[in-house]
Amino acid sequence: MELDNLYRDISLCTNCSFHQYRVKTPFGGLKSGGKVMIVGQAPGEKENLTGRLFVGPSGKMLDELFDVNGISRDEVYMTNLIKCFVPHSKRIGQTHIDACSKYLDNEIALIHPSVIATMGYLATKYVYEKYTSEILSKPDIHNLVGKVYRVGETNLLALPHPSALIYNDSLRGDMIRNYHKLKVLIDDCKYYPFCSIKKLHEKGAVSDEWVELYCRGDWESCIRFRMEEQGLNPSDWMLPDGKLDERLKHFCD
Repeated sequence: MELDNLYRDISLCTNCSFHQYRVKTPFGGLKSGGKVMIVGQAPGEKENLTGRLFVGPSGKMLDELFDVNGISRDEVYMTNLIKCFVPHSKRIGQTHIDACSKYLDNEIALIHPSVIATMGYLATKYVYEKYTSEILSKPDIHNLVGKVYRVGETNLLALPHPSALIYNDSLRGDMIRNYHKLKVLIDDCKYYPFCSIKKLHEKGAVSDEWVELYCRGDWESCIRFRMEEQGLNPSDWMLPDGKLDERLKHFCD
């Protein structure tokens, strides 16, 4: 009900000049509990006409990246930073972001995702600055792409916008690898149910952050996971980053 009220407010908004181009405002669907939220820049022409998210040329590229990585749209909640269609002759300015970003803030508060993946410069800049209170330059944002950062209770992942593939297909390999990281964040580590980190967490010996960043987050970066994949047995008191914490020994007895 709260989301429905928010969507109604967005569809009636006149806070910036882009509302005059609005035909239909596309909204995110929520079918999986809201673990992962994807934030794009703004709806395109086809999205504006149909009221559906990511169904234009960029959406087709996104579907290809999803398909190759085994991701279903039903697994994610999708939305945009700017809610109304922006014609090609117009540019998104800070006044537009200031007028519209409150709606994204409200979506995040209602969905409470454990993962926010941003697509493109503007979405990444807004979300990362919101969570870190830092001012990021373009080089800063470029360096964020494909990496997972834990900020508070949320994992952040910056992704290149799928529209890049429309203009440069040579980027496909890198794009597939970056979007593979999204699949990693959707799934929990396959070793987690019988991992000593799970047992240590249940005993209160390791913090939620270890579990959310690695076991339920970027488990491919976990040293324990890599050792398991190689047929090696990590020490019961080895943390996901590979460090041995001798203080955990007595919890493992």
